[in-house]
Amino acid sequence: MVFVCMGCEGTDEPVREDAGVRAPMREAGTSEQPDEEPGAERALDAGTRPDASVVDARVEPVQDARMAEQVDAHVEDPRDWKPHASWTCGMPEGIPEPGAAPLAFTARFSTRAAHEVGRTPVGQRHLRELGEGSVEGDALEATLLAGGFESSVTLANGAVELEQVVMLRARDGKYLYLRVCGTAPSEREPVRVVMDFEAPNNSDHAALQKAKLVGTRELDASGNVTLEVHDVASVKLGPTLQIENPPDAVDQTWACKEATRSAGEEQFRENVAIGSSLSVGQSKNGNRNVIPITGGRVTGRVTADVLAHGADFQLLGSRIVLDARYTLKGDGGALVLVRNCGPGSALIPVFEASVDGPYAFLNEDVWVSSTPGLGIGSVNIVISRQR
Repeated sequence: MVFVCMGCEGTDEPVREDAGVRAPMREAGTSEQPDEEPGAERALDAGTRPDASVVDARVEPVQDARMAEQVDAHVEDPRDWKPHASWTCGMPEGIPEPGAAPLAFTARFSTRAAHEVGRTPVGQRHLRELGEGSVEGDALEATLLAGGFESSVTLANGAVELEQVVMLRARDGKYLYLRVCGTAPSEREPVRVVMDFEAPNNSDHAALQKAKLVGTRELDASGNVTLEVHDVASVKLGPTLQIENPPDAVDQTWACKEATRSAGEEQFRENVAIGSSLSVGQSKNGNRNVIPITGGRVTGRVTADVLAHGADFQLLGSRIVLDARYTLKGDGGALVLVRNCGPGSALIPVFEASVDGPYAFLNEDVWVSSTPGLGIGSVNIVISRQR
């Protein structure tokens, strides 16, 4: 994997490093170093943190361990990370190392189930169903509601991209929507995460919507997830480590996919069970309303259950925008991640499935969704291939 040190003294050369379902939302009661080519620059381990400053990273190949240690001592390891352009986490210039900044809060939540989706076009996909939890700190006291999810992917070069979507209930009863974006240069590094809050504009929590909150994500042996989140508003970026995606990688997108397509032949139908809505109200992005997904069934070319987790994180107004996130479990056990997103009359579903599984065909970017039809406690959706 190639990481570029942006702003390090003495070098602008690449630095190489070896790589290192959800439930209904409710309130709670590393690989080997590549061989060096003759005459090539030494591959430097970006995972070390030497004490000395950079003097020069352009070195001749080293022949023994002692010389290698001496070279490492002269290479600055940037503590700030510049994310890949496809997954910037709202900080395209760089995500600062948060440890020295004031602690804003600590979020802790359990894992109800962990799933391996498999090798998808993006990378090795992991899915984690998040249970109940808590947020404690000067910036926020809240309960994490069960039914959120964490989806992470390990790319072919070892880099990691992560997303969490959760709902919270603050001590004053207000609902908050939190979408977390994370990245790391390898699996050996704790994922660095950036908070993106939506809160009622007229509430005491409105300031969270503009706060610069960065943390680290840790997972313990019991599957409990901890986010230590700091207020980095006053932190200035130093030299940055550029996180690169593999040249042939399929980039995942943060925003809804936009396209103009007409529906062709019907492929399958989804009957998705839903729960009572959780209203954030008017927030920085509009009137956020969240409808939990509690199960369902898929018939047709795909035969699967809709797992009881996820939600439609919709924005209401003169133009309704849906953002339904959920998972299908095929009758043979294969998992398919679903994001059905866009204006209600122009939904473009994106599916992600194992390239080695029975639903690999869903990875094609050719699908069209009908406008959801409301039933009793459920919605009905027709998925067609584009005309």
